[in-house]
Amino acid sequence: MASRANKGKETYPRKGVVESLPILEFNAAHMRPAYEVVAWLRALEHYTKAEFGSIGAIFEMDQARARYPSGPGIPAAQEPENWREREFARLQIQAYAEWHKHTTLVREKICGLIVGQLSRTSLDVLETMSAWKDLTAAGNDPLEMKKLIVVMHMTPVGASDMKRKTFARARFQETAMENGETIEQFRERFSAAVMVMALVQEAGMEEERIAEEFLQNVAVGKYEEAVRNAANTGRALATVNEVVQYLQTYHYATNTSSKTFAIRAQSSSISQDTPVVKPCGICKKKGHYARTCPLKTKDKGTNDSKLVLELRKEIESLKAEMEKMATKSEASGQRPREGHTKFADWAKHRGDDESRESSGTDSEE
Repeated sequence: MASRANKGKETYPRKGVVESLPILEFNAAHMRPAYEVVAWLRALEHYTKAEFGSIGAIFEMDQARARYPSGPGIPAAQEPENWREREFARLQIQAYAEWHKHTTLVREKICGLIVGQLSRTSLDVLETMSAWKDLTAAGNDPLEMKKLIVVMHMTPVGASDMKRKTFARARFQETAMENGETIEQFRERFSAAVMVMALVQEAGMEEERIAEEFLQNVAVGKYEEAVRNAANTGRALATVNEVVQYLQTYHYATNTSSKTFAIRAQSSSISQDTPVVKPCGICKKKGHYARTCPLKTKDKGTNDSKLVLELRKEIESLKAEMEKMATKSEASGQRPREGHTKFADWAKHRGDDESRESSGTDSEE
């Protein structure tokens, strides 16, 4: 029971004035994660835009757009020259008065909404700040309220202005895309880091520099290919929106290239391991080419070459003699002996093989 009582405020936070909107918690041990602060701001932005119109832009992440909408013009100070100018000036003053009254009421409502969507621990810390006391007393500047709340939740509490600036700069430089994080999720964290730097009045960066930092910090996983291509081609990306669009529409070929490389490597391996099918041009046997044939002789004048030629001549003469004997036997009506017939056939085929080997050797040389 004691532990539940100690953790009661954080475990059971009070409900906000709008139950469908999140409550921003505060923990003295560490700053709130950027995505929690961003989710809180996004929820208030959508709600206020739907309820009160364009003034909801004060919750946008981009500080260049986070400002109050401009109202109708005020008539010039000089006296109108005719009744038309006087009537026009009267209508202008009336429109401005109505707009100012409406805007003041809306600002007070948004201030109440902001306070109502903070946890008790967040309010306890804010109430120790003189700037917060002044804002709540006036109750008509929700934009400055938002800035103070974001800085308090995303920088060390009680730190000096210089330490806040140093902290914000370090957090920005450490912001990088994580594995498994989508481009939109990283964009929210990156935008939060940029926003905090602007709120603590750290030296701001131009939009092109911010886009360049975003592109370099997103070089993880498949996006690394697109980042490398942008660097090699000198592609100019002026805003974070252009970077996100470029990354989402880039034709990634990493997987295809890997498959193609694997197929080529496999094909190369097959071509090296596949045995030779074409027969040798010298010995007519398979398993090697003519240039590696063991019967090939580089020096035509060696004794082996002369021996081969003599054997060929003997085979040719023996073949002719056996053919004559076969012809005489047929003429006399006698059947040649079986041994003679087999030898004659062998001599005939051997002579044909030798003639083919001779032609193959000539072509190889």
